[in-house]
Amino acid sequence: IHPEDNEVMINANDGGANVSFNGGATWSTQRNQPTAQFYRVNVDNRFPYHVYGGQQDNSSVAIASRGQGGVTWKDWYPVGGCESARPAFDPDDPRFVYAGCYMGI
Repeated sequence: IHPEDNEVMINANDGGANVSFNGGATWSTQRNQPTAQFYRVNVDNRFPYHVYGGQQDNSSVAIASRGQGGVTWKDWYPVGGCESARPAFDPDDPRFVYAGCYMGI
């Protein structure tokens, strides 16, 4: 809570942070922040290569290692699975990704 304006609050956790400017009536999303905690990562053999990972309290994603103008949110895409997933690509065709969850596939 902001010391000079109790309408301004920040809730931070391992998924990112949410901000409220109206005393908690509404909160910003965590999906606009470059924060992530990965349990494990894997990389494929493409060029540019892609990094695959299962995030803490979030989804499984693949991320291009480089893009035009740097890596942006547009270079992230979901690959299935859920929190704690262990995504792995098909070595013969990395367009195919397999991912499970801590509770199964």
